[in-house]
Amino acid sequence: MPGLTLRDITKRYGTRQSSVDALRGVDLEIPQGSYIAILGESGSGKSTLLNILGLLDAPSTGNYLIDSQDVAALKERAACAHRSETFAFVFQAFHLLDRRSVVENVELSMHYRGVDPNRMRTRALAALADVGIPDLADAKPRQLSGGQRQRVAIARALASGAPIVVADEPTGNLDSSTTEAVMTSFENLRHHGATLVLVTHSEQVAQHADRQIHVVDGKVQERTEDGCTERLPLIRPREEPKTPGKASTVRPAAAVRDAAANMLSRPGRAAGLIAAIAVAATLFVATLGLSATAQQQVSESFDAVKSRDVTATVSGDGVSATIETGIPDAARSLAELNGSASVAILEDLGTASVRVGAPRDAVDTSTYASYGDIRTALRLDIDWTDAPVASLASNQVLVGEYLAEGIGMAPVDLAPTIEIAGRTLVVVGVITDSPRAPDLLGKAVIGGGESPESANLPTSTVTAYVVTELGAAASIAEEAPLVLDPVQPERVDVASPPPADSLRANVEASVALSLALLTIVTGLAAAASVTIATLSAVAERRNEIGLRRAIGARKSHIATMLLLESLLIGLFGSLLGIVTGMAAVLAVTIAQRWTPVFDPVLALAALGAGIAIAALGAIAGAVRANRIVPADALRS
Repeated sequence: MPGLTLRDITKRYGTRQSSVDALRGVDLEIPQGSYIAILGESGSGKSTLLNILGLLDAPSTGNYLIDSQDVAALKERAACAHRSETFAFVFQAFHLLDRRSVVENVELSMHYRGVDPNRMRTRALAALADVGIPDLADAKPRQLSGGQRQRVAIARALASGAPIVVADEPTGNLDSSTTEAVMTSFENLRHHGATLVLVTHSEQVAQHADRQIHVVDGKVQERTEDGCTERLPLIRPREEPKTPGKASTVRPAAAVRDAAANMLSRPGRAAGLIAAIAVAATLFVATLGLSATAQQQVSESFDAVKSRDVTATVSGDGVSATIETGIPDAARSLAELNGSASVAILEDLGTASVRVGAPRDAVDTSTYASYGDIRTALRLDIDWTDAPVASLASNQVLVGEYLAEGIGMAPVDLAPTIEIAGRTLVVVGVITDSPRAPDLLGKAVIGGGESPESANLPTSTVTAYVVTELGAAASIAEEAPLVLDPVQPERVDVASPPPADSLRANVEASVALSLALLTIVTGLAAAASVTIATLSAVAERRNEIGLRRAIGARKSHIATMLLLESLLIGLFGSLLGIVTGMAAVLAVTIAQRWTPVFDPVLALAALGAGIAIAALGAIAGAVRANRIVPADALRS
């Protein structure tokens, strides 16, 4: 077991211009197996002395030897290892993790020594039994009395197997009867071979020690019953303690379990942070998912508008000529325009009586004369009686399926005939779909042919349907009125698609930018809220972090703990947000009758974004946690 030696130790606070000497030239030797009580008035320096002994603080000058090794100016990593290997701590304020179970609090003393979980649990339960509270293993510290809480702290020190236990006012918050029970528990530490160094105000408590050291104005004086400084003989311990595990080491699996337990011990805070991450991930998935879906919808819509269809209509009054040329000539002229792929012209013949013959009744409906490739130009779906016909002859007719049903026409494969205004015509097909002129499903279309009558100037409404080559719709739309009415082209009503490419690009870019900005703002807001919450949590857990540092945790261990907690929160929040975001995308697309577009990479990106947001908060928390001085944190 290690012995402790202080040689000319001083501790100065403040600056050269304004400084206070808490310790002045302290010389002290604490052999193995000692039980020492340090007494003194408030402000005398006794707690400072204890902090230096426990490597929670460093002296300004002097030498501090542990087994002949000078540890007065150790670096952080080495100091953590020495604390983990050599010291256990008991404090007036207990410094228990109130939201974790009693047995988990005791196990914490071995967590930073990489001890196997099963062995940790065995030693923790044995230590609780040694201090007389084995039945409280599963209780929470906040449910215990002050004496029970202090015995949990003593059990934590006992389970650690540390050879030296330093206790700062361990009975300061206890009544006299509870104090005796706690001091009995300290005897258990002694009997297990530990060196005890205890700071107290109480002369009664100090009587339990082998030696009493008084600190007066930063100097130490040793007192015995007769006033001399002769050392009392040491009590030989029953056994020498053996610290389990490896100093200042954490098992990866244990670190994850500890982080998960910390997260679950504060369910309200964890739920709030998970909700913040989930909101960000939801908006990330929803906005980017809807952006992709909206862009697809925009593309589909613009592609539909960009269908190359141009329609030109000239209204007639039934008296004067509608156009200045015969319809067949007009159709040929339109077909000769650059960029024209297919042309058909329908002339409105007005309402006529249509029937299949007696005893069927006639049906009055609109009829049209057609010129050109009506099937291609109007994109008609036709059930043909025989081979498809490009251009109808004057004795041929196409019947809309609604009209065919209305007049009771025979099936089309029987090549039926019908009468229109007393004229018998051969049915060559039934129109089943007419996207450009839906009313044709209830009408009859007669072939205009090349009869002499067709050369006459029409007096009724004429509509030209043109299918253009890709990109030629705008030019055809400009030239078609000049073909149909060179004198008064403004009479021609033209329907054509707008310039699609630039407009589509602008709309898509606008949609994408708006949703991306919303996503960025949401992500920044979530990052800010998580960072603030993490910083607040670090401040709230100041004592816990101080305790962990005291029992051997390095700064990197604390940073890893905070990072793991945040990563778990980020993981759960992101997964929740991904599911919610996908549900939102589906809900919107179903409501709008869009085709949902969801890239699996988006889910991975949302997961990464949520974890990154949580990690940012953890980094900020780790920076703040690393500034915590264990001695200061444990003093409160």
